[in-house]
Amino acid sequence: MQITESPEIKIIRERVNHIYQYRRDQLTINLLGYAGGSEYINARLSRFAGESTIPWEGGNRGDGSVVTGRKNQAHCAPNLRRIIDKITQFLMAIEPERDVSDTTILDNITRDGITVNQFMADISVKLNVCGWCWLGIDMPRVDQPETLSLQQKEIAKIRPYWLAYSPLDVVDWAFDNQGNLLWLLALGEERDNFDPYRKEKVRKYRALWQPGMVTKYIYGTDSDKIIGQEVIPFTYSGVPFVLVGTPSKAPHIFDDLERVNRSIMDLESCSRQNFFEMMFPQMYLSASVLDSTCEKLKVEPKEALQYIVGLHYPLLLAEGDVIPGYIMPPVGEMGGLRTEIKELRAALYDAVGLMLRSESKQQQTAESKAWDHLDIEQMLSSQAEMLEEAERVAVRISHEWDPTFPEYDPKYNRKFNISDLVQDMQTLILSAQLAMPDEMMKLVLRKVYKVITKIGGSDITEEEKQSILDAIDNYNRNPMLSTENEQENY
Repeated sequence: MQITESPEIKIIRERVNHIYQYRRDQLTINLLGYAGGSEYINARLSRFAGESTIPWEGGNRGDGSVVTGRKNQAHCAPNLRRIIDKITQFLMAIEPERDVSDTTILDNITRDGITVNQFMADISVKLNVCGWCWLGIDMPRVDQPETLSLQQKEIAKIRPYWLAYSPLDVVDWAFDNQGNLLWLLALGEERDNFDPYRKEKVRKYRALWQPGMVTKYIYGTDSDKIIGQEVIPFTYSGVPFVLVGTPSKAPHIFDDLERVNRSIMDLESCSRQNFFEMMFPQMYLSASVLDSTCEKLKVEPKEALQYIVGLHYPLLLAEGDVIPGYIMPPVGEMGGLRTEIKELRAALYDAVGLMLRSESKQQQTAESKAWDHLDIEQMLSSQAEMLEEAERVAVRISHEWDPTFPEYDPKYNRKFNISDLVQDMQTLILSAQLAMPDEMMKLVLRKVYKVITKIGGSDITEEEKQSILDAIDNYNRNPMLSTENEQENY
């Protein structure tokens, strides 16, 4: 429906939550940092004071060749993605328990092929990168849904599905004093490219979700004005969104991780630039050398420089000429820069308890290692609790909206063993060499089995696992010889 923007609709178009407004720029940087690539480099690579345009952005030489600037040469190692993905791997290593007989919906929770485990892993990523996110539930609208059979609904996927919203997708919201979501305002975009003979149409809007209805306020093409409005009722009595995490103006740990990562990117770019400056340094010559070269070879100064620098023609020095040389970074400073980068990267991983440097592990005491492991394990347990509760509420909303949606109570793993597998295995091997009772030896063997399956137990069948455990239970290191065997030995 076409409308004229009223003062009330203008408020809808302009309103943003005060926390969203305060954190928007940093959240944008955090999401770019996790994604990496050229967008992150363009946004965060530092141009230093005194750095001229050509070294920074590049340019063209007189002969038409292109000089690539430092900005386009820079790269970003995926440190932040590695950290967040590692946390997610620990969280989802043991699949949550879901007492569901038919997993058809859970195997396609988004209606476009994403499983519930993949979806909750995405929620975990957004939670770690931003500090909070939103889990939305929606359902296709059809005329007279009560006339559809269960089979027809399954074929057409007419059932609730889940959507992951980053904090930047939800611009404002309100809760009552009991924690119930009163309304929510989200950004949306629809694309129509179904007809290959027509240009793709893009429609941007703001969606105001209220109990039992969603109102889409549609932007004009290439305009920031609201020109259309659609009111869409639905049968769920509440606002079908779940807040995961806590919106806050306070800094999030990922803010600092991104700043360290930016420093690493800046220093690596400088190191790379210094390396090229060292390999292809700026040459300086006495003016008389250029003059004598022009005179002897009968060429113009520009061409003479090509002979001297590019073709390595011999230099013709007169008495008193300054010996030619190169302007280049000190070679000794290259190692210091690489050391600084290495220490920054170690500090980055240390901040989240994921020390990946063997040299630092050798210097750590057993007590400090225990604290590191306890810290990350407690954080993982807390986040598992948040994901479990978010999924539980999403299941409840989905089932209330459509009773055919399977109702279940998810159970996430809360026990995490973040340890040094190499050191654990070495300790167990040394323990196995000691004289000990058979029952004690069985415990050691069970620990060895646990470490091995942790390294790579995905390809071990349940029958093989049970066979191994049975063999450990029947283990007898020093079997007692029977009387008959003793007599046979004499």
